[in-house]
Amino acid sequence: METKRSNLLGAGIDWPRELPGQRNFRRPHFQECYSQALTSTDTPEGIDSTVGAAIRDSNRPDFETVSKAGLSLLACADRLVATDAACSGGLDAIDGVKKAVEYYHFAGNNFSRLNQFERAAEFYLCSGLAGIALLRFIRPDARAGLAGTTELAHRSLLRARSFFRQSGDDLNAERAWVEAFELQRLNSPALSLKRAGFEVWRAASRYGTEMTAGGWLMILGSWVLFTGLRLQFSVQTPSVSEAAVDAALALLTLDEISGAGVPIGLRFANAVIGLGLTGLLVQLIFQKLSSRS
Repeated sequence: METKRSNLLGAGIDWPRELPGQRNFRRPHFQECYSQALTSTDTPEGIDSTVGAAIRDSNRPDFETVSKAGLSLLACADRLVATDAACSGGLDAIDGVKKAVEYYHFAGNNFSRLNQFERAAEFYLCSGLAGIALLRFIRPDARAGLAGTTELAHRSLLRARSFFRQSGDDLNAERAWVEAFELQRLNSPALSLKRAGFEVWRAASRYGTEMTAGGWLMILGSWVLFTGLRLQFSVQTPSVSEAAVDAALALLTLDEISGAGVPIGLRFANAVIGLGLTGLLVQLIFQKLSSRS
C-alpha cells in the first residue's frame, strides 16, 4: 500500500493510499457516495448534519446504506484534517482532528461489518495516525482532554494491525504495530521510566520489528564495557580474549562479575543489562516469527 506525505498540525504524516479528500475507489458506488459526502461537508453545519445521518444509517442491515454511511463519515474526517485550519495548526483545528479520530474509527467499524477488511484497516490506521499527530502537536501539559481520543486511536491501530494481517498485508500490519507503540511513547510523561523504556526499545529495535544500528551499538557497547570490567576486577587477570568471552556469557546468562572487590552496584547493573539485552533479542525473534505465522 503506497503512502503519501501530508502535513497535519505541523507533523508530517504518511497517509495510507491517498491523501485525505483525494481518495479514489474502484467501485463506482463507493466513489459516488464519497464524492457526494465530500461536497456536502464544506461547512461545519454540513459536517454535523452528515455525521448525524451517517450514524443513524450505520445500524441499517443493507450493504449500500451501511457503506454510504461509512463513506460519509470518512469524508467528514477527511474534510476536518484537510482544511487549511488543520494544516496550519490553529487551535480550532484541534477539536476538529479529535472528531476526525472518531469518524475514521466509525468508518472502519462500518467497513469491517461489510467484510471490507482492507479498507477498514486503512481507515483504522488513519484514526491512529491522526491521534499521533495530535500528540506531536499538543504540549504534554495541555493534553488533559485527550485521554479518550488517544485511547480510541490506540484501539484503532490494534484493529488495523489485525485486519491488515487478515488481508495478508504484513507490511502495513507491522506499521500499525509500530505506530501503536509510538502513540504510547508520545503519550507517556517525558521524565518517566515508561517513556525511557519506550525510547530504548524504539532506538534498539524499532519496537521489536528490526534490529537497528542503535541496537547493535548498545550490544557492542555493553560487550566492551563488561569486557573491561572483567579485566579490571577479576582475581586472576585473564587474557583479553578470555575476558571478552566471559563478558559475552555474563550478558546472556546474567552471571555476576567475578572478584571479591566488585561493588554490588556493578553486579546489579550487570544483571539488569544482561536481562534487558536478552529480552530484547528474544522479543525480536518472537516478533519476526509471529509476523510470518
